[in-house]
Amino acid sequence: MCKNSDYIVLLKQYIESTLGSKVDILPLIKEKLDLLPISISGNYHFYTTNILEREVILLYSIDSTAYTPGQLQKQKELVEKKIHHPVIFIFDKMVSYNVQRLVKQRVNFIIPQKQMFIPDLLIDLKPYKDIRDNTNEHIPGIAQCIILFHLQINSLEGKSAYEIADLFKVSYANVNRAIRWLKEKAVITLIGKKTKQIAFQNEKKQLWEIVLPLLENPIERIVYTDMSVNDNFLISGVNALSEYSMINRENRENYALSKEDFCKLQLQTDRQYGVRRIEIWRYNPNFLSMNGIVDKLSLYLSLKDTEDERIEIELENMINNITW
Repeated sequence: MCKNSDYIVLLKQYIESTLGSKVDILPLIKEKLDLLPISISGNYHFYTTNILEREVILLYSIDSTAYTPGQLQKQKELVEKKIHHPVIFIFDKMVSYNVQRLVKQRVNFIIPQKQMFIPDLLIDLKPYKDIRDNTNEHIPGIAQCIILFHLQINSLEGKSAYEIADLFKVSYANVNRAIRWLKEKAVITLIGKKTKQIAFQNEKKQLWEIVLPLLENPIERIVYTDMSVNDNFLISGVNALSEYSMINRENRENYALSKEDFCKLQLQTDRQYGVRRIEIWRYNPNFLSMNGIVDKLSLYLSLKDTEDERIEIELENMINNITW
């Protein structure tokens, strides 16, 4: 929104229409604002209102990517300690994966016209349903590989199922199933008459944000081994993140391997013990890597549910720094 006043009008209308009661949204008085450190007071517009007969503090930010969900939770606790009222963050938009993380962190937030999540007031109003929210059926591994390859390695625009099967060295039937799945979820369309080719309707950054709720952790299971590794093993986990960010490596070696390669190698493994941690992936990570390290987007998917704030911050930085 261009003007804060316009945005507050929309926020007021959303709260009133959703909860069925009138609200007045007023700027927070200076005496209370002065209680806060400048690192917080300087980065938000502060308002106050009453919701369900409870006075609350509204923190409005136009940049929903400025802080991680973990940082927002800490800011919420600090403001509440100083002002003694529940804090609700107001965003004009938020990518879906961060919405999920805000809910997990139990951070109060409102995205007008889309979602109101205020656990402190026992309010949880879900966003409207979209066809892409129908994720009961898990995404096929090769379908996820197709999307991530297109986003990071080479465009698959205009490729047929036969060409994709040849590229990934998998059966036509598997690729055909994956393409049908992606078409049903409105991720791609099919063009052409006799031989169909896939077409993407969105630019890469927007495609990533749209498809992210459908994507899954590539790790199927984890084992440990003392045996040596070869070129089929790619550096993964925090050690891979250390190659893309400022975070330190872990002492234990961590690698990713496809199910097929794992079965061929017949490694001696243990469920708990071993100098090397081996992630067995649902698709071949080598198709998405050009440097001996798992690709950035798969790495994000494998680590995004961490509760370690250091990792969370570096993951956000890694994604924000991608040139799409």
